[in-house]
Formats: sequence, C-alpha cells, structure tokens
Amino acid sequence: MIKATEIRSKMLGQLGISFYKRCSGLLWWVVAHCGARFNKKIALRVEGNRGLFPKLEGILKRMEKGEPVILFHAASAGEFEQIRPIIERSRLKLKSLTIVVSFFSASGFNAHREYPHADLVIYLPWDTPGQMRKFIQKLRPSLIVLDRYELWPNLLLQAECAGIPIWLINATFSARGSTMWSRFLKSFYCILYEKISWIGCATANDRQYIEGILGECLHSGDDGDTRFDRVSDLLQRPAERPRWLPADRVLLIAGSTHRDDEKILFPVLSDLLHKGTALAAIVVPHETDTQRIAQIERDLKYFRLVGCRLSCLKKQCGSSAAVQVLVVDCIGILSSLYRFSDVVFLGGSFRREVHNVLEPAIFGRPIIVGPYIENSEEAKRLVAIGGAIQVRKLEELSTQLLRLIKDHDHRQRVGTVAKLFTCGNQGASDRIIHRIADCFPHTGGKSSSGRGA
Repeated sequence: MIKATEIRSKMLGQLGISFYKRCSGLLWWVVAHCGARFNKKIALRVEGNRGLFPKLEGILKRMEKGEPVILFHAASAGEFEQIRPIIERSRLKLKSLTIVVSFFSASGFNAHREYPHADLVIYLPWDTPGQMRKFIQKLRPSLIVLDRYELWPNLLLQAECAGIPIWLINATFSARGSTMWSRFLKSFYCILYEKISWIGCATANDRQYIEGILGECLHSGDDGDTRFDRVSDLLQRPAERPRWLPADRVLLIAGSTHRDDEKILFPVLSDLLHKGTALAAIVVPHETDTQRIAQIERDLKYFRLVGCRLSCLKKQCGSSAAVQVLVVDCIGILSSLYRFSDVVFLGGSFRREVHNVLEPAIFGRPIIVGPYIENSEEAKRLVAIGGAIQVRKLEELSTQLLRLIKDHDHRQRVGTVAKLFTCGNQGASDRIIHRIADCFPHTGGKSSSGRGA
C-alpha cells in the first residue's frame, strides 16, 4: 500500500509543476525584458535568442538525410567542460551524427560559439511551454543529454510529449535538507526525474540515493563522472613553461580564490616570506575584474607583500625574481598553470564551496583545502585518502604549507595519491558513448574529422 506521505509528496510535486507551467511565461518575460536593462549577460542572451529559430532551419537539411541529432545542453562554460569529453570522443568514434550544443548563459555561449566539434551552437530557449514546444518541433532531436542538475521543466515535458528520450549524466544528489522548502523541491524534482529515460549517476552513492526515492525500476546506473576524463585531457596538451614563472623557489598556486580565502592565505605568506622561506606564490582569483584585482593589490600591500599583475610583468618584459606574489589578471590559464606548481591552495574552501580539485590532482600536485568542501565529493574523498590536506584555521595552514615546502618527499607522496585517485576514476565518457552507439547502431565507426558549426 502506498503511504499517505508518498501520495501527498507526489501531489505537492504535481502542483509545483502545474504552477510553474502556468507562470513560466510571465516569469521569463520579466527576466528577459526587465533583467536585460540591468544585467549585460541577460541582455546578450535576449539578443542571442532572437536569431535562434532561423538557425535551426539550416540544420533540417542534414536531418532529412537520416542522421540522428543529439542535443547536448550545458548551463555555462564550466558545465560544458563536463560534457566536452563525450562530444569529442563521439566525433572520433561515431559517424553520421549531428551534434547540437546549447547553453543557458551568455558566458558559456560566447566562449564556445565557434566550437569545432559541434554542428550548431545555440542558446537554449526560455523555458516556457510555447518556446520549448517550438524548439522541439523545429530541432526534432533523437536524444537530449543534460548535465548534472540542469533540469528545465518545460523542456522535459515537451520532450516527453514528443517521445524524445532524455539522459541526465554526471548526476549528483544531496540528501541534505529537511525544511518545508527543501521537501517541496524534492517533490518537485522527483516529478522531473521521472521524465528522464536514463540517469547516469556520478557515484554509486548517488545511484543508491535516487533509487531510494524513485524506486529500483528507474533506469539508472553509476556511469561515473566525465570530469575525470576531461582533466585527463590536460595531460595530453603540449606545454612549455612560461618564462615569467618564478624559478628556483617552491611555487605555490592559489587557484580560484575569493577574498575570504586570501584573508587566511596572505598573512601566512607574509610570515613565511619574511622569514626567508624559498617560496613564490601565484594568485589566480575567481573573478578578475578591475575592482577585484585592485582589492588584491591593496591586501598584498597591507600584509607587506611585493605583488605584481601578470599583465604588467609581461608588458615590461620584467623578471619575476623580485616578485613575491604574482597576480593573474586574465582568465583561461589556471588549468595549464597547475602543471608547473609544487603546491596548490584551492579557493572557495574558506568561503562557501571549494572549486575544482581534479585539475591540480591530475598533475600529481598536493592540494590544500579549507573547511568548506561539502559541495565536492572528490575533495572529501581526496582528504580521506591523503591526496589533499584540509586546514581549518590560519595556524594549520601555516604548519601544513611549511611542511610541504620543506619536505619534497611529503609533497611527492600526497601528489601521487591525488593523481592515482583521478586516473583511477576515468572512463565515464566511453561508457556513455557506448550507450549512444547502442541506441544508434548505424552511427558506429570512426569519423575522419570533426565538422565546424
């Protein structure tokens, strides 16, 4: 007998879906017409959406040849990196396949609008019943692949009505939260998860959690996390050590830092450097706008640290020998810099959420994280097995950092554990591609090259 609580939960979820369907048109109208006046990214997205449906017309000709169309959707640039291994491996291993990539954010779209392995890169329409119905009818995808949390109710509902299978990959679930609001969201999302044809869970724990909610009859599996495959690609990239990198000193890279992280890190750096420790630091802040960089410079000056912007160092063709802390004021180079580090301090972990631990881990670098790592299963596992070091206060950071600086063997041991962990969890992309090949057997084989958008 179905419990009364389960019936109430399902009714609550259905009520939420119905309310969203009725109000989503107004909601997204307000976002598009009012938000665009105050937010540049929303304005760019509104402009990009205007040309969406004419773009889709051009792809219909290829569809008439019988090629299956797969829509890969990512919220932004970071999420795109998680589905990128699947797309690029699909291009290599499967032929007669049309790949469409959609983004929600302007930053993701603008960064990858010329992505060579996709036939078309577009914005996902606003999630209204009318927009999504038209989108599905025009594109007619054979499969929709979503990443991690990116569930848009009207997209799922319209795809279900059209009989289009939807896969959710890298799926991660949190059992936290017992408030009324969290219980409502759980009921709401349970309805959405029931619309998904396949849920590829990042870990066995995630699969156990979702099956505990939706039942074992649900089509799910622990395919793994494609982020492990993505970072493994970093090892294959040719890399030459930049001449501006400090030499003859232990190199600490503080990646994706926020000011809360720097309030802990900078006094430690000041203390160690003023004691003559052979250390050089590179700070790569999470945000690199002018105000943020200026704030970092003021903080460095306060802690009596000699800092310099990377852009200034390059412009003056100067040496970094006299620089104690180099501040990277551009984007897109952090993952490649990790290769040349000796120790990594990972940002976000003294704020709310730690950033990506896998990028430094794949290079076998010891990682220091702060107290806030609950958002990252990988960070928690690395700490548990000794591939990362967790500190909770300034004194602990000073002690652990000094040990890593002075003890080369200790650095090697911690870094080796991190690399073995990362390499040992690869393979999710190939498992997902095998599923795609099983669904579309006539795409089997190896294509000669990728096709431009």
